[in-house]
Amino acid sequence: MKSRNLMPRIPSFLIIFLHLSHLSSHLVQCCTTKAAANCWQNDLPNGKIGLKTISECCAACTNHTECTAFTLDKTKGGSSNTSLGNCYLKYNCELLAPASSTTTIAGVLSPKDFPSIYPPTGG
Repeated sequence: MKSRNLMPRIPSFLIIFLHLSHLSSHLVQCCTTKAAANCWQNDLPNGKIGLKTISECCAACTNHTECTAFTLDKTKGGSSNTSLGNCYLKYNCELLAPASSTTTIAGVLSPKDFPSIYPPTGG
């Protein structure tokens, strides 16, 4: 007598779909960035997290419950790798200041988190 597998066969496309759906829940949200800009002040405690790329800094901010913005300062990176810079996680980017170098980059999790007026005007 032949033994029969009573388990239903799951189509391979469904397995792939389920796998990709699971992976997409772990993807890093894309951040909006501005070169030659600095999210001034509003640093999180222990928010300087070392040498990172823009994507890594964005991911760190995304994974921190209080972070909505960051500044990546490549001028103070101290690395020969030009894609790395010191990453500073921020509560917000209410004060967006021009930076003296295009290697300083301000980033936010959502475009609405950048101030509507940039650069700031004197009053």
